[in-house]
Formats: sequence, C-alpha cells, structure tokens
Amino acid sequence: MRTIISFCALAIGSSAFAQEREFYAGIGGGGTNFESSPVGIELPMDPSQTVTAIVDDSDSNFRVYGGYRLNPHFAVEALYSDIGEFELIDDVNNFDVTYEASSFDIAAVGLLPLAGGRFDLFARAGIAFWSIDSETTGLDGLPGSPRFVAEPESSGQDLFWSIGFNINAFQDKRWTFRSELTTYEIGDVEELAQFAFNIQYRF
Repeated sequence: MRTIISFCALAIGSSAFAQEREFYAGIGGGGTNFESSPVGIELPMDPSQTVTAIVDDSDSNFRVYGGYRLNPHFAVEALYSDIGEFELIDDVNNFDVTYEASSFDIAAVGLLPLAGGRFDLFARAGIAFWSIDSETTGLDGLPGSPRFVAEPESSGQDLFWSIGFNINAFQDKRWTFRSELTTYEIGDVEELAQFAFNIQYRF
C-alpha cells in the first residue's frame, strides 16, 4: 500500500513539474540609448591623425524571442534583437557614419513568482553575438569628399544582463506582458541600454 501511495505521489509531483515545462515565444520593442567615452579613430588618408568621437544617440528597437521554462524559477531563452542605429558626425573631415546594430542572445533566466504566479520578477544573463553594419556618407553642403572610411561590418561576442518583470494577465497565465531593461557592451559603445515592452505566449 505504501508503495502505491509513494508511486502516486511521485506521479503527481512529476505531472506538476511537467506542467511548468512550457515553451513560450514573444515579440516586442522599445527604445535604445547608445553612449561611449571618447574614441580615437584613425583617418585612413593619414593614420597619424585621429578623430575623437563620442557616441551619444538613441533609436527604437525590435525583438523576437523564444524560451523554455523548466520550472517556476528557471528558464532558458534565445532572442534576436534589432538594437537600432546610431551616428558619428565630423564636420571638419566631412563625414557622417551610420551604424546599425543587431544581436542574437542566448540566456539563462531566473524568476521569482509573486501573487500566486500572476507576477514574476526576473533577471537574464548570457552571451550576445552582436553585429554592426556601417555606412559612410559625405555631409551635404560641405566641400570635398569624406576622408574617413568606416569598417563595413564588425561582429563579436560579449556578456549581457537584463532585469524586468512579467504580468501574467489571464487566468490560465498563457499570455504575459513583459517589461525589461537590457545592457550590452558592443565594440566601442561602452553603455548600450535597451528598454523594451513585450507580449509573449506560453504554449
């Protein structure tokens, strides 16, 4: 009899755990702020000269993501983010460089359920595989052609972290409103803060 009771308890526990193993997918967007300390950039026409540039710009962002919630307190996640664009402008050397940044992230997610699972506080951390495309143009109204040539594309990997909260809106807790702040370090952009609102569905 004890064996049967133990088996039933184990089966119920396994079933409850399995119910928490849920896939989810989401989509969202918000704003990104780019900042850096002064960066010295060599001019290809004369490498002994440098342009001192400071990144201070902002743009909108867009992301899609999916994950797997193993239990109420832990999940794994993959996310693609179109981070946004930022510019470097030099009137003296007559150039305007536009950078477009994107990232594919892999993260572990720690969650703290509150109010019976209606709310979650969470923190994400992982590796961002980022890419930056650039385009150089001459400034209108200034004589001469641009002397600065930006590297067309660069990429790399860096750690990132994110904090936020979930609002599990409906009784079955399938639909979730998610808000979060993510920080990256990408190339010379030392401070890249991305704020996003998302909506996600748990399968």
